[in-house]
Amino acid sequence: KLPSSEVFLQAVDRVFSSGFLFGGLDYAALLKLLYDFDVTRSVDHLRIASEIREFPPARRALYKGVRIAGGEAVYMFEPVELESTVDEPVYETDANGEQKVIGSERKVVAEKASLELDEFVAEMWAKGVRFGIDIPAVQAAIREGKCERVVVARTKEAKEGQDAGVKEETDALHRDNRPRRLLDGRVDLSQFKNRFPQIKKGTLLFRKTPRELGEPGRTVSGQYLAPPVPKDFDLSGLAGEGTCIETRDGCEYIIAAKDGFLNLDTKTNCISVTEKIVNRDGVSARTTGNLVLTGDEYEEFGEVQEGRVVEGKGLTFHADVFGKVLSSGGNIVLEQNLVGGAAVNRNGSIAVAGLTSNALVQTASGVIHLARAENSILIGDRVEVESAHNCIILADSVEIEKAEGGAIAGRRVHIEAGAGWSGQELLVSMLLPDFSGINQAQKKELGYLAECEELVAGLKRGIDSLMEQPELQKYFALAGKIHRKEITLTSEQQGQWQQMSARQAPALKRISQGRQDMKSLEGEMQGVRERIAAFETEKSKAVGEVECRIDSVQGDVIVRTLVQPLDAPPLSRLPPRDLKQRLRAPDEGGKRLFAGNTGQFSWKPA
Repeated sequence: KLPSSEVFLQAVDRVFSSGFLFGGLDYAALLKLLYDFDVTRSVDHLRIASEIREFPPARRALYKGVRIAGGEAVYMFEPVELESTVDEPVYETDANGEQKVIGSERKVVAEKASLELDEFVAEMWAKGVRFGIDIPAVQAAIREGKCERVVVARTKEAKEGQDAGVKEETDALHRDNRPRRLLDGRVDLSQFKNRFPQIKKGTLLFRKTPRELGEPGRTVSGQYLAPPVPKDFDLSGLAGEGTCIETRDGCEYIIAAKDGFLNLDTKTNCISVTEKIVNRDGVSARTTGNLVLTGDEYEEFGEVQEGRVVEGKGLTFHADVFGKVLSSGGNIVLEQNLVGGAAVNRNGSIAVAGLTSNALVQTASGVIHLARAENSILIGDRVEVESAHNCIILADSVEIEKAEGGAIAGRRVHIEAGAGWSGQELLVSMLLPDFSGINQAQKKELGYLAECEELVAGLKRGIDSLMEQPELQKYFALAGKIHRKEITLTSEQQGQWQQMSARQAPALKRISQGRQDMKSLEGEMQGVRERIAAFETEKSKAVGEVECRIDSVQGDVIVRTLVQPLDAPPLSRLPPRDLKQRLRAPDEGGKRLFAGNTGQFSWKPA
């Protein structure tokens, strides 16, 4: 129940200053409670002494002064005597030569004494020595009884801590200029093994070794000695571009925040991970072969030859691309042409400034923007094309300035000018959501609502029937008057009233239960109505997003609806050949909205 060391210190000081001491003292336990007690730790019992007893002044006089200097307390031990006063008889010899006691006199007698450890601790406390008593040395001096000076207490010096530092966590921090060894064991002398260290996102680069605080000390008088504060630093001062600071298991780390190339600045001690790799030699069997990049950005000034694959993130090509470019995120930017290859992005946009011909352009999440496209397949969230000739296009939103031939499918389609191409019409399919599952769920909820309404009506009829009983009506009328204190019942009437209440109790219970059931059903019905309304809102929202507009029909154009069954795979997951067949095939569940070669067309579902 000790609230703090300060409170205990005051209590100990009161014991010693009041002429008492601790008998059978455990000095180590005493110091723990005085200076190192942790109130957050639960300790049931901690013995510090056997008793508290008086420290007589006569015993206190046995102890000399102590000299405190240089962080030490020195005490001069020597033999001690304890004086006591005794009454000795006074004799007188009479005439017969016999001695008789005629009185007594008081004399001071000195007896050999010994110091005690418990008394020594109490006396040292009074003389200012309140920490660091060398108990074994004091016990030995008392036991041997020699005349000698003994260092009885020493200051506990504060212990210095350890400055904070850093430790490398990966071998990738250093270049490796050895020739690259291939998987089959051969050595490629044309490449360094790790000339430009590549780091993957999440790699631990440096770990901060935290400063270690020193241990505090105390003077022999009990004063606190604070240890020197170790030097610390902010790890963020070393974390440059492409890195971040994270704390794991109580340790701070500099971690690669993205895939890229490592850069160490020896002047500033700053570490960074750069995201861009620039290549000017092109991608071919002669130069690089296929590339699998771990950086966040790649910039290529040479051509990507047919059959070559570039995989990375944030890809920019300044020359023609004839192969495949695959990105896991960021944007794919082609400043020239994409011919006979593919540009696929799992999470980001794709832009081609030149011609896209006989190619696949697909993004799982992003915008496709093309200048000119012919005989290509375009799949994305939103597809924007200035001029599209005989292309297969699938997107939620389609925006085309001029479309000739091909098949287009989307939920929002806007074509400024549409026409057929090479004898084939432009087929536009408006993707409608399949509401069969929602309609089925809504029908089930409506049936359940009707059942609840019928149960509520039945309960109401039952309650009304009970309430029409004459005796029950009489009971309610009489109960109202009693409640309003309009009448006062006699003892005899009180008994009759209790009998009447007992007779009506079953009916009252049925009425109360019926009303509770009605209330529960009404709450359930409200929930059903909210779910039905949510279904309607969901259908209205889904249908409201569908819209088709062709500003100018300049050739054969057909517009129809295309309902995708719930159990069918998404159109975007179909192989290119199957997607083309699906968008061109007749649809039994669809409806033709327009067929013509002139005019304009605008449609939104009712």
